[in-house]
Amino acid sequence: MMRFLRFGVLVGLTGLIAGCNTTGSNGVSSSVSTHIDMSQRSVMAYANGLETKPVKNSKSRFLVAHSKVQLGCLKPELTKLLGKVEKHYGKPVIITSGYRSKAYNRRVKGAKNSQHMNCKAADIRVPGVSKNALAKYARTISGIGGVGIYCRSSYVHVDVGSRRDWSWGCGKSKRRKTARR
Repeated sequence: MMRFLRFGVLVGLTGLIAGCNTTGSNGVSSSVSTHIDMSQRSVMAYANGLETKPVKNSKSRFLVAHSKVQLGCLKPELTKLLGKVEKHYGKPVIITSGYRSKAYNRRVKGAKNSQHMNCKAADIRVPGVSKNALAKYARTISGIGGVGIYCRSSYVHVDVGSRRDWSWGCGKSKRRKTARR
């Protein structure tokens, strides 16, 4: 019985993911396709060339962009925030970066006191939602700390630290801080 229930959940999740459309950085819309690996009992989605999958050995319901994304210690306030994003858009949140060790944070040139190292931050995207629209909505969520967007990426940084807002521009000005309400 439990086996069929798990399969039903997988099929339902597949339907949710398969109904998503994505818009690449070039503005071209594409569909998300899914693959069910019954030997592993997992669902994988392919969006804009990235493989996403549920986190193995984790109670997290969020999808990750690659196997190096660590979600084990995400703070409850952050998972609640991510849940609000999913509910608002009716689509899964894909996490491209979660917890980072100090060494990994240095390797990816993260901020010296990055909230990722405190399990309070995630870089996210939602299929079919532009990073600007996602950032705009994130700024309205109660309990949000930092919201950041970057020129050459498709994700939005969200955290539950102190309130701040930024965008890394493509022009001469490398960084533009945006005043918060």
